[in-house]
Amino acid sequence: MGIARTQDDSYVKEMAKWEMRPVNVNGTYVEPLPVALGGRGGADRTEFPKMVYRAEAADGGPRIAGFQIARDESHERQLLAQGYAVTQEAAIAAVHAQHLEFARLAANRAHNDKWMGDKAKAEARAADEATMRHLPSIPETPIRRRRGRQPKVKPS
Repeated sequence: MGIARTQDDSYVKEMAKWEMRPVNVNGTYVEPLPVALGGRGGADRTEFPKMVYRAEAADGGPRIAGFQIARDESHERQLLAQGYAVTQEAAIAAVHAQHLEFARLAANRAHNDKWMGDKAKAEARAADEATMRHLPSIPETPIRRRRGRQPKVKPS
């Protein structure tokens, strides 16, 4: 049970300065102060600045890795293109969708492995064993080629 407070309580008066609409806090009705009296009651709702979130994979499931504050709509679009999401739930859902897509690509790659050569199969197997995650593609190992002409063989 919460503490019973009256409208004359200093805590309720301070809460009224910060509220934009009437709310019920721990059983106490708080009427917001109007803007003319130094409060935020009746102020126009502004969408920006607003927070956007990014999630990452972690042990035990995805978690929120960071956030940015979007200044305006163009900045928000830029952050969304960089992998941020408007809500935390959407950020976590994006990580789940990415894992599902990686699993599909890894299954497709594993199916196509039967047409690879023996060296390529060994390389793919080593890459799969090196990680516990789905590998949608095997990192390429560079083939070192000789530059220039082949040296001439001298007759003995």
